Amino acid sequence: HAFPDIYQNKDGTWKTAFQVGDNDIVTPFMLSPAEYNDMALRESMIEYYRQKNAETAEANVNAGIAAARQIVAYIQDGVTKFQVNK
Repeated sequence: HAFPDIYQNKDGTWKTAFQVGDNDIVTPFMLSPAEYNDMALRESMIEYYRQKNAETAEANVNAGIAAARQIVAYIQDGVTKFQVNK
C-alpha cells in the first residue's frame, strides 16, 4: 500500500497527491484539517496492524480480523475507541 505525499497549505487545509518528481500521477485533492485527521487515523491504523500482523502467522489472522472490524466500526459508526493518535 503506497501512501500519498501530504502537504499543509498556508490556509490550514491539506493537499495530498501521489507524485513522481514534480509530476502528479493521480489528481491531487484538498482536505480540511478534520478530513486530514480522519485519513491520518485510518493510515495509522493500517500501518499499526500491518506491523503487528508480521509478528506471527496466528497474529496475522487475528489482528487482520480485528483491524477490519475496527475500521468498519469507525467508518460506519464513528467509533474512536481504537484511535491511536488523539
